[in-house]
Amino acid sequence: MNSTKRLLIVALGSAVISAGCFGGAHVLATSNDSGSSEIISREIPWDDSTSLSLGVRSVVRYVQAPGAGKIVARGPHRSVSTLTVEDGDIHDQLLHTGATLEIVVTAPAISSFHLGGGSRLSIEGYDQPSLHVSTEGKARVEAAGRADVVTVNMKGSGTVNLARLSANTASVDIGGMSTLVLAPANGADLKVRNFASAVLVTQPKELKTSLEDSGRVVNAD
Repeated sequence: MNSTKRLLIVALGSAVISAGCFGGAHVLATSNDSGSSEIISREIPWDDSTSLSLGVRSVVRYVQAPGAGKIVARGPHRSVSTLTVEDGDIHDQLLHTGATLEIVVTAPAISSFHLGGGSRLSIEGYDQPSLHVSTEGKARVEAAGRADVVTVNMKGSGTVNLARLSANTASVDIGGMSTLVLAPANGADLKVRNFASAVLVTQPKELKTSLEDSGRVVNAD
C-alpha cells in the first residue's frame, strides 16, 4: 500500500471517529432536554461560594442578605430545569437555547463577579471590605453600596457603573472599548488601554494613571 492510500485511510478513520465523538457529545448535552419553551421559575440553593460567574446569558440581581443563600431563576423550562451552580459558576447542562434568563442571587458574602457575553448584573446593598468585577464582551454591571477596595478588569465593549458605590481605593485594568465609571475617595490606580475610558466622579487624593493607545481617563466634573 503506498503512502497516499495509507494517509487517505487514516484521514477517513479520523473523520469517522470525530463524527462519533461530536454525536456522542450532542446526545449527552441534550439527554435531559425537555424541549419545552414554557417559562418557569425555579429556586436553587446557593453553594456558599464567595464568587459568582455566569455560564449562561442572564440578567442578574445580586442582593446581599444574611442567612442561607439561594438562586431564583426564570426562563425557558429546557434551560431553567437543568440549571446548576458549582463553585459559584451558574450554568445549564444543555446546549444553550439562546434565551436570556432572569436570575436573582441572594447570599451574604459574594465579593467577586465575572460576566461575559451580553449578560447584565445589578448589585444591590453591597457592604463588604472588597469588590472584584471582571467582564468580557458586552457585559454590563451596576453596583450600589460600599467597599474599601475595588478591583476592576474589563475586556471587550462592556460597561461597569460604580458611581453609586462608595469606595476607598480602586485598582483598574481595562481595555477594548469598555467604559468604567467609579468614585474612589482616597486612591486610584488606573491602567486604561485601546479605546477604553475610565470616568471619575470623585477626585481621589492619590491618582496614578497608565494610558496606552487611545485609552483615556475622564473627570466627570
